[in-house]
Amino acid sequence: GAAYFSLQEWFASNGLGLSFLLIVPAIFLSGLMEVNSIWLNRNKSFRSISANKVIAAIVTASVSLTWAFLVNRTFLGLFAGLLIGQVAAVLFLHYESRKFRSGPMVMERALKLIKDFKDFPLFELPATLSNTAAIQLPVFMLGRFAGTEPVGHFNMSNRLLGMPALLIGTAMGEVFRQRATEDYHKHGNCRPILVKTFLTLAAIGLFPLVTVLLFGPWLFAFVLGEEWRTAGEYSRILAVLFFLRFCISPVTYVFYIANKQRQNLIGQTILLLCSFVPFILGFYFYRTVEASLLLYVMSYSLFYILYLALSFRYARS
Repeated sequence: GAAYFSLQEWFASNGLGLSFLLIVPAIFLSGLMEVNSIWLNRNKSFRSISANKVIAAIVTASVSLTWAFLVNRTFLGLFAGLLIGQVAAVLFLHYESRKFRSGPMVMERALKLIKDFKDFPLFELPATLSNTAAIQLPVFMLGRFAGTEPVGHFNMSNRLLGMPALLIGTAMGEVFRQRATEDYHKHGNCRPILVKTFLTLAAIGLFPLVTVLLFGPWLFAFVLGEEWRTAGEYSRILAVLFFLRFCISPVTYVFYIANKQRQNLIGQTILLLCSFVPFILGFYFYRTVEASLLLYVMSYSLFYILYLALSFRYARS
């Protein structure tokens, strides 16, 4: 019969030992961080949210480096740093969020909120899983059809092209969440802030887009070395997709504001197909990474444009 291979054995075979036991508390702490961050966002405490990210990063790095020097250089030190950094972040966020609490949460109010927002756990959990799978799927598809080298170039392209979204898009997205939520519930319309945010992000992202389209391969070879020129070629293909993601992803929070979780689940399922089918067609008909990536960008871009149109539609109650 087939040999039994447990989760613990898998982690041990990859040098992780018992570090997998820290996954559960890490997920729990991540949830607490998200809840408190959203509450601070709602109360316009953007400075606290930014400070929290700095604290988490400093504590995580400090613990991991200290563990490496004083104990050993294993994955356990990285996990411990992540966990302690999350604990520090949760404690800081909890302290900051206390300023905006008007009183204890009574059971009657809590039950009403659970009833009013029951669609969140019911539809958002599978939607989030589908979105995560869609983001990671290209790596698996490239690895399956093209090998490890294209995966490395693809990951490098993702990392560098995604930096503007991480550094700028996230910050503007937090501001948009607060303003859009407030406008929607006060006036029944958050289209003005949606359009303003989208156009601002588009203006910011236009120069990087044109630069990568014109000089992507040369820039990658010049900065990272000639061996990464292929990553620059991939970046030139992926540039439009990342531009749309940078401009549109923050404003799709309207789906949550308008309580459209069911529609979002359908959309994320379509997104999963947009990440899977292009690689099947590309490698079956053209047998090249570039053709597959081009089909991937085309289908993914159409999805983002659809989500932008739906966000604009749902922005008015």
